[in-house]
Amino acid sequence: MAPRPLLAALSLLLACSEPEPAPLPPPPPSEPLPLVVYPALFIREDEPLRLLQDSDPVQLWNATQGGHVALIGAQIEGVDGDTIELRARISDPETGALLAEESRTVLVKPVPGDSTRKQTDIRTRSQVTHIPLCPNYEPTPVVDRTYRLEVRVDELYVSPPRRGSATLLVRPACDELTEEPARCRCECEADYTLGKCQ
Repeated sequence: MAPRPLLAALSLLLACSEPEPAPLPPPPPSEPLPLVVYPALFIREDEPLRLLQDSDPVQLWNATQGGHVALIGAQIEGVDGDTIELRARISDPETGALLAEESRTVLVKPVPGDSTRKQTDIRTRSQVTHIPLCPNYEPTPVVDRTYRLEVRVDELYVSPPRRGSATLLVRPACDELTEEPARCRCECEADYTLGKCQ
């Protein structure tokens, strides 16, 4: 049996010891890195998208419901899933006034030969945005003028979802992809009126 002075010393030592520190709280969740978006022009079914650079022409398509649209897709770095919301808008670069926009839920597929990117599905034009630019009821013409194109991508059905966007300048054009260039130019002139381009 330990002598009484030794027991007292041990009791005093235990009483004076520091309590166990409380565990540190977990760090706050970090914001996911944004997606890297490369705006692209849809050309034809099963043809590679044409990546857009500042001041590139954006060819207009004849829309099935009438008028002319810009078919805008994207290549994206960082997408985990296979479904995104794609939104594209065209506005005046000086005033910021919105000319037209469209958004839709679309599928993305891996870019052939690039393991870091996915792109809007090129098998059908339904998987890119159709920005309605003409007929043009505004007081300024659409074709061969410079506009700001913004493309935004939001991941869907993943956690945490990520988003990204890109902005550049483009020039709508009625040439390569337009079935009736003269009609396209007529519909894209300023102040369109019904029956003007018959």
